[in-house]
Amino acid sequence: MREVKRGYTVDDVAARATEVIHRLVGHGVTFVRSYVDVDSIVDLVALEGVLAARERCRALAHVEVIAFPQEGILCDPDTDERLRKALERGADVVGGMPFAELDDHDARRHTDPVFELARRFDRDIQMHVDETDDPGARTLHHYAVTALRTGWTGRVAADHVTALAAYDDTYAARVIGLVARAGMSVVTLPSKLMRGGIRDREPRRRGLTRSRSCSPRA
Repeated sequence: MREVKRGYTVDDVAARATEVIHRLVGHGVTFVRSYVDVDSIVDLVALEGVLAARERCRALAHVEVIAFPQEGILCDPDTDERLRKALERGADVVGGMPFAELDDHDARRHTDPVFELARRFDRDIQMHVDETDDPGARTLHHYAVTALRTGWTGRVAADHVTALAAYDDTYAARVIGLVARAGMSVVTLPSKLMRGGIRDREPRRRGLTRSRSCSPRA
């Protein structure tokens, strides 16, 4: 992935992003929120490309861009400054990737510059959080508490949070309660069904967070 990113150009990203937006609209999707890598490898090249595609397709779809530190913040020098520039250029949401940091302590610290930028630019936050089936991954707890303490309730979202399915029921209920109090949206990814519990003995975990069915009979 990193080697592919090194070859990005603004025109290449803009062309591919435009094609994707057209395909989405063809399937009836007119609201899009997309992560865009902002890091020491690609700098703001991907952002500039997606912003160009958004402008081209402005009459077709509403596109929101998440400035995403795919390589981490603390372990990827100057990425906090790149995120600031991305928000100034037109990114709509502050992204985060705590799991990219070197240890659990830094994963929790990762949320600090994210919230600082969100407050400075009055932006919502959406992060990849605890994307693992390791019950020791507990960034979601810290994320929800930080949203409550900073008054950012209702303006935060967490993707994946698959570790939540590995917690025991007591701790999971505590975290879910905090997530609810923080007004946090949770986004799950069905393809995780193929990646979760690969080291488990039977029965294997699903690889999804603790989501319920959305069918009318649920």
